[in-house]
Amino acid sequence: MTLNDAAVFVAVVQNGTFAGAAKDLRMPTSTVSRVVSKLEAHLGTQLLRRTTRSMALTDLGRQYFEEVEAAVQAIQDASNKLVQGKTEMVYRLRLIASPDVGTEILPEILVQFRARHPNILVDVELTVTPPSLTGQKFDIAIWGGPLPSSNLIRVTLQSGDFGLYAAPAYLEKSDPLQAPQDLAKHSCILMRPERKAPKWDLKGPDGTTKITPPPTFTANDIAFLRNMVLQGGGIGPLPIAMARRWEASGALSRVLPDYAMPGLPLYLLYPNRAFTSRPIEMLKKTICDWSRGL
Repeated sequence: MTLNDAAVFVAVVQNGTFAGAAKDLRMPTSTVSRVVSKLEAHLGTQLLRRTTRSMALTDLGRQYFEEVEAAVQAIQDASNKLVQGKTEMVYRLRLIASPDVGTEILPEILVQFRARHPNILVDVELTVTPPSLTGQKFDIAIWGGPLPSSNLIRVTLQSGDFGLYAAPAYLEKSDPLQAPQDLAKHSCILMRPERKAPKWDLKGPDGTTKITPPPTFTANDIAFLRNMVLQGGGIGPLPIAMARRWEASGALSRVLPDYAMPGLPLYLLYPNRAFTSRPIEMLKKTICDWSRGL
């Protein structure tokens, strides 16, 4: 077995097909298949389950891939530095995020990261499928919402609490709002839970106040809810981390700021690997620094 054999195997997994790996590696598909078979014979185990229509990693294959992928990439990075004569790594990072996080939060983080590390490309994939179930290989994920159990390293960035927000134009023409009970006099925009009446459990100085506000609109999409609030449609709950930039610009005002609703945490996720490259560590640091600044 040679290092090149492991690199060919990594390319096959990253591309998802032998043909795709062959194209990237500029070698015949038959050669790629032969190299992987030779590697399996050397290791004494099957790494890939192959059918005429699909390919999937075995459990041992997944473990082997996670252990060798970063090392293969590091060697490729070192070669790129010598060949191109650059002082900073040329590296491609793969990042997965849930759609709301990717739309509302990720651009701010990535603009900061790009300003500090202009030679690092970040390839972003937005998906509604939790990272551990996507079947896609990635370096880092930022996820807001429930997660299945997995062997991914999980770091909690934010609690995910929701605040109540409204557009200044709405507040100017509405009744004063000083206590949760005053919400009964207001237009409210609610997230619609499955088969349940929408309600708000507001945590405040005196404990939790349960409110069933009269809904003007209900929706199952956070982006729609946010845009309705921005347009002056009423008061709605938004993740505090997400609403920060709208509040800073003056487009939204937080109402009843002493109250919040519990939400699902915002997570930083990444594979459990023995070796992690410097670019991945730099992106992780940028994300954590952003979180601490909230």
